Amino acid sequence: MESSTDTAPILNLPFAGTSGRGVRVAVIDSGVNQRHPHITPLAGGICISENGALEAGDFSDYLGHGTAVTAAIQEKTPDAEYFAVRLFQTSLRTNIDGLFNAIHWAIDQRVNVINLSLGTSNVAHASALTLPLNALCSRTFRLFPRMGLTGTFTIQVAFRA
Repeated sequence: MESSTDTAPILNLPFAGTSGRGVRVAVIDSGVNQRHPHITPLAGGICISENGALEAGDFSDYLGHGTAVTAAIQEKTPDAEYFAVRLFQTSLRTNIDGLFNAIHWAIDQRVNVINLSLGTSNVAHASALTLPLNALCSRTFRLFPRMGLTGTFTIQVAFRA
């Protein structure tokens, strides 16, 4: 049996029960493979370089994670507009400058929802990450950190911008 600290709380997610029509979604992850059969056309995207700079052009997914996340979201809200933000390049690791630039880019695109898959096994890092993200997003998002079954600290974000 799982304890309440092992599972995310049940939330009233925005746009639940809708097709997503009129909703703009940014998936900040490893990019998206636009040729994947489960991916519908994207409205746009960007690549964040390993040093955190914005790079127009290729936001293709070479790791697979961002494509899987995007496909899962698109299955639930097929009529939304989607933007891929490739933050992870050769591994699922990044720096805080790149993360903040990715979030700012998504906000500049006037998205309604930003999906982030972030985690760390170091609770000190998690606290250091949660505070600046809350400050950055205090007017637009709520962050729900949780400790998973593997001991990995995860920040889940899926709220209106």
